[in-house]
Amino acid sequence: MTRSQSIWAILTGLVIGIDNIIIVVAFSSIIYQGMLANYIPFVINLLAIAVVVIGITYLFMSSPPYAIAQLQDEAAILYSSMALVVIKSMPPDSTTQEIFITVLFFLGLTTFITGLSFYLVGKFRFGNIIRYLPYPVICGFLAATGWLILSGTFALLTGKTLQENWFNVLQTKELMLWMPGFIAGFLIYLLKEKLGYQYSLHTIFISLIILFYGFIYLFDVDHLTVLKEGYLLGPFSKGHIDLMLKTELFKMIHFPFSITVLNYMGLVLLVSFIALLLNASSYELLVNKSVDLNKELRLAGFGNVLSGLIGGTVGYLSLSASSLAKDHADTRATGIMALIPMLLILLFGTKVIEFFPKAAIGAYLFYIAISFLSEWLIDTWRLLNLIEYLIVLLILVIAVLFNMISAVAIGTVISIFIFAFRYSKVNPVKYLFSGAEYNSSFERSPISKSILSEQGDKIRFLKLQGFLFFGSIYKLFQLIKSIPQAQYIILDFELVYNIDSSRITLMKNLKIHAEKNNLLFVICSLKPVVYHELVKTNLLHPEANWIKLFSDQESALEWCEGQLLEKYTRDMNLEEATLEQQLHYLGFSPELVEWINEKACIKFYNSDDEICHEGDESTSVYFIHRGKVSAFVGGKRVLIVGSGNVLGEIAMYTHKIRTATLKTNEKTIVYEVSLKSIQELSENKQSLLIQFHMAMARILANRLTVLNKRIKVFDSISVLQ
Repeated sequence: MTRSQSIWAILTGLVIGIDNIIIVVAFSSIIYQGMLANYIPFVINLLAIAVVVIGITYLFMSSPPYAIAQLQDEAAILYSSMALVVIKSMPPDSTTQEIFITVLFFLGLTTFITGLSFYLVGKFRFGNIIRYLPYPVICGFLAATGWLILSGTFALLTGKTLQENWFNVLQTKELMLWMPGFIAGFLIYLLKEKLGYQYSLHTIFISLIILFYGFIYLFDVDHLTVLKEGYLLGPFSKGHIDLMLKTELFKMIHFPFSITVLNYMGLVLLVSFIALLLNASSYELLVNKSVDLNKELRLAGFGNVLSGLIGGTVGYLSLSASSLAKDHADTRATGIMALIPMLLILLFGTKVIEFFPKAAIGAYLFYIAISFLSEWLIDTWRLLNLIEYLIVLLILVIAVLFNMISAVAIGTVISIFIFAFRYSKVNPVKYLFSGAEYNSSFERSPISKSILSEQGDKIRFLKLQGFLFFGSIYKLFQLIKSIPQAQYIILDFELVYNIDSSRITLMKNLKIHAEKNNLLFVICSLKPVVYHELVKTNLLHPEANWIKLFSDQESALEWCEGQLLEKYTRDMNLEEATLEQQLHYLGFSPELVEWINEKACIKFYNSDDEICHEGDESTSVYFIHRGKVSAFVGGKRVLIVGSGNVLGEIAMYTHKIRTATLKTNEKTIVYEVSLKSIQELSENKQSLLIQFHMAMARILANRLTVLNKRIKVFDSISVLQ
């Protein structure tokens, strides 16, 4: 490290250290107000130790050398509210010392639990769970936190909260107590947040102290008068500094059962999680790389467990301090220097704390409150829609009139209902088409294709999507009921990732609809989690005659087409086509049919027999008379061809080796015409050769048309919204 870097590390560290002093004094003052104010110097010592503990944790365990940890202001006001709840829960005859010990214990326990939760969530890699909290709830929660800090600051400066003193805040005496701090806090906000002056807090804090004592000196104001009127933090009673050295004081801890205390513990945990998440997201921009949130949680958890053991508050990575360190002194020496002022406080700093002007502490707290309200109440107006912004306002109003717990609970419930309502507007069906518009990849005979073109509307295919819940399931069933004359309805669950308990209603309604309308539901592409949910309805079993399961879309479509063709053939008393009829449907003239009968070699294959192998020399064209043949390329099936079709025609024109392996799916009859016989036509029957090539051209053109239709079909099928 160069000399210049050392100087910058010292200066930057001292600036952050002064920031730590302001934070420690401000937090101690706002949390331990009123009857506990005499313990502020002692609490300052505890919080100074907490800063050192958390700071050292980040110094030794964090990867970037400029990572600086500080106590965080988001939870400070919740600690203050919790302290008031604990005080009210104490027995009437409790001494001040007993009350203080109990408050300190519960606040430390809250920090310990928060730290332990951080660590466990990070350990088991559940860090992203907080991202599922609705954003308007986060905004409303943090805006309400800003209001509580504002009200708590008024209580610190005037002795009463803003709600209690609403109509008196503009009286001259009250104005003198809070207005200087408010103006200074607003000035800090303007300089730091709007103009980017990083040292505005330190400059104005020190300037306010100088101006305060300059005013007293110039106007010869008596020191006792200043103390009496409440302009200073002090005076404090004596004899409390060595309080924790008496181990019997632990016996003074009371355990008043209060749901409200537990709720505030949960709120501290929640706001700390949210703030840490937001810090981590902004920290990614600072370091210009992805941040492992689970690692940050483990690191913060370890430090806060130690902080909780000594009665400290929650602390973790500070974005502003880390940014300052990165810009001016990218070294761990900065973090070390930032902790030195804390050590000085532990030695003799609390002796001067009682002479701190409340306005200076109020300036910092007002700055925090204004920052919160500006970012989470005013700025969100441009980011959220009207309904989401009304949720933010509702949470804020409920927090002001009642309490934070009710505000967050109601805001979350409303957000969930709004989400459910909006999500129900999203159509659960991505695509809906008939069997006449889209066929399976199984290439059937021309006559079968003609039948499917006419009768394909009796097959309906629905591509489902998203999470199916009560709203979307109702919409899905209404759509199914509106489908006319369907005999087979395919429900493709490939894009469905889960389904709620409304699956019971869905399956029952599908069963009733199927039996009433004499149709069959075909379900395919079920994910394991969705399959298990449907199985729980006890309606999905092999014996069911109204529903059938397939592993994928192609199998489902192919089966439905086969069933429809079989039923149509049976109803129309159609007999299986002869070879002559099949060739006629393919476009071959009677002369060509006669020639093929003369030249073709008939072959019989069992199931899974190989007709030809990929890479072999191309010697024949195959006419599939009966059965089914699959084409494999590189071991993967790419095509299934049924009776009444031709295979091997491409190799006839390219004069290359076989591009696919042909295997039978069942007992199959194939008429094989050698390429040699076809070439002989050019010598003595050129007219037949021309007819043959024209027929092959039509076959290839039809096959290309079908392939093109399969590729473009989803462009023409309406996407349901």
